[in-house]
Amino acid sequence: MGNDFGSSAALSNRGVIPRVIETVFKRINASRSSQRFVIKLSYLEILNEEIRDLLPKISSDKLRQMLSVRGDGDRGIIVHGLQEHTVKSADEALKLLRSGAVSRATAATSMNGKSSRSHAICTISMEYREAADGVKETRFSKFHLVDLAGSERVRRTNTQGARFKEGVSINRGLLALGNVINALSERNRTAHVPYRDSKLTRLLQDSLGGNGKTLMIACISPADVNQEETTNSLRYAARSRKIENQAVINTDRNEVELQRPDISRSSAVSSLEEANRRLTEELRLANAAKYKWKRIAEELSKELQVLKDQASKKPAKKRKKRESYETMETFFSSSDEEEDNIENDPDYVNDEHRSSKRSKVNNSSVTDDVMDEIDEMLETSAASCCACQGKCATKACACKSQSRVCSTECSCHSEKCRNRQHEDTQGDTPRVDHHEGAEFAAPSTPTRQDALQTVVTTTPVIDLMSP
Repeated sequence: MGNDFGSSAALSNRGVIPRVIETVFKRINASRSSQRFVIKLSYLEILNEEIRDLLPKISSDKLRQMLSVRGDGDRGIIVHGLQEHTVKSADEALKLLRSGAVSRATAATSMNGKSSRSHAICTISMEYREAADGVKETRFSKFHLVDLAGSERVRRTNTQGARFKEGVSINRGLLALGNVINALSERNRTAHVPYRDSKLTRLLQDSLGGNGKTLMIACISPADVNQEETTNSLRYAARSRKIENQAVINTDRNEVELQRPDISRSSAVSSLEEANRRLTEELRLANAAKYKWKRIAEELSKELQVLKDQASKKPAKKRKKRESYETMETFFSSSDEEEDNIENDPDYVNDEHRSSKRSKVNNSSVTDDVMDEIDEMLETSAASCCACQGKCATKACACKSQSRVCSTECSCHSEKCRNRQHEDTQGDTPRVDHHEGAEFAAPSTPTRQDALQTVVTTTPVIDLMSP
């Protein structure tokens, strides 16, 4: 009688669940005109740890068995695939409730001619909106109306087969619910609460120690034969009283902009257009400045690269010049043997001697300007051997009768030169040379040895640190 009274939708014997539905719609009808409500109803049963939809839009046992329990961060515990029906009146909701009760599994036992073989949960979801003072507020709430199947003792119900399996499943769900109530009633927040031990406790997780208010009705029997079941039910209820929930209103608040009477639609459009033009101009100026600074940055980058290239080439240029002049000094330097040969024979510096000198620097890297200086100095030293015009063999100052093209001045001062006029020269008395009957005073001209020594000793001093 207890469960039937709690869930019965018969007009003559309405139970708790029908009365709750009627009260909800009475409150809605008495609300203000600015308030808007959306009511949805769902109805399910847990049979042998399987969730079945008692109000399916498509009648199919296969679809009923595919329902699963999931957790949602915003909506709490939900049943995936469960059909929700929008209702606008209490009569419409009660009609659905009666339809679901007909689909619920029941069977006769030795103790009850119409025993419920499953736990049933009817859920009323309410969405409430109210717009006032520029704030749009939405509230969400749920009513879980639970009809638990009564515990059964096999020795008293005499169930077998499918009824026995259903009884075991019912007792397992009630045991899991008792364990959750025990864990929550101990007020030890660190203790583990076994919500996942059954589908029933998983669905009631928000109602047991969560964000909600829970009312439990214990149905007992005054008969002596039901003393043990009555005692267990009262202990069950006593432990449930120790559970503490923290109910919080589920609210979604969004600020909305209300139109003031003094601001027309056209003025709002004009204001937006003006803001759009201003932002467009700012964007154009920003793009122009961006292009300008990008071009300046590219120019500075090129100048920096040129300076880096010059800085990297400068040490190499200095090193090249230093090596060139070191090679030039090597070219004109003479060993002790070469100096003795030059002193004994001024004509020692000839083409063969210059070739041997040049062979010393064939593999050296010498710049073009240094090579030009070397060639010029070699020509000077060659001319200093015999500086008489025409063929040296036909001149009085012929040097060892060697044929050579000489310059206009005769500068043959070698002691071994034939036909040289030997005169005693003292002080600054000029020497007189005879050239085919012509007599003139020849200035003192340095010998080829002096010329080579002059070349060697007058090698320019290079400032290797200059560019």
